[in-house]
Parts: sequence; C-alpha cells; structure tokens
Amino acid sequence: MSWEQTLVTLVQPLCPRVEPDAAKPGTALPFVTYQAFGGQALRYVDTAAADKRHAFVQLNVWAGTRAASTALLRQIEDALCLHTGWQCKPLGEYRADAEADLGWYGSSQDFEVVAAR
Repeated sequence: MSWEQTLVTLVQPLCPRVEPDAAKPGTALPFVTYQAFGGQALRYVDTAAADKRHAFVQLNVWAGTRAASTALLRQIEDALCLHTGWQCKPLGEYRADAEADLGWYGSSQDFEVVAAR
C-alpha cells in the first residue's frame, strides 16, 4: 500500500472527508487535505529504486473552531505516528490558519514519512 493509501486509511476513521490537495467546493466541516512537498529520492548505488518512498507531507485540518481543528489534528498525529506499517514523525508543531469569510479554522502540520513504494 502506498503512503497515500495508508494515510487515507488511517485518517478516515477520525474524519471521513480526506482529499488530496484541496477539498471540493461545498465539502462539509471538518475535512482534511494533504499534499506531498518533496522528500529524498531513495535509490541504490546501482540506480535501482528502493522499495520505500521518503515523503514530506503536509496535513491541513479545517473545522468550525480552532479547538476542533487542533484536537482533530492531534488525533491524526497520534494515528500516523503510532502506525507500525511505516515510519512517520512530525517535522514540527502545528500552524494555525483561518478563513474568516467562511468561518473555517485550520491547523496544519508537516510530517516525514517512509513507506512502501
């Protein structure tokens, strides 16, 4: 299972609305989006691809209150980091955001993931 499939599988029990990149217009709160933003390409000396991917991933949680977005992100962080099928660690603490016009409050956090190719 790829890191993206694993991520969605781990997040959906906590929040069923999980989308790559951006949520569709009209998506109900709360929802989670994720993006890959690089990582280290894993290749052997003979240039063959390793059986793992090393990715940097940003998760974004949007909810109706700051407390709700942060609480959900904390639950997701625990689920990702405790999963034994891959290696995952936070690259820092969460960042806060808001879309005042929409009444959305966001929390985002970056993770380093090493998972099956």
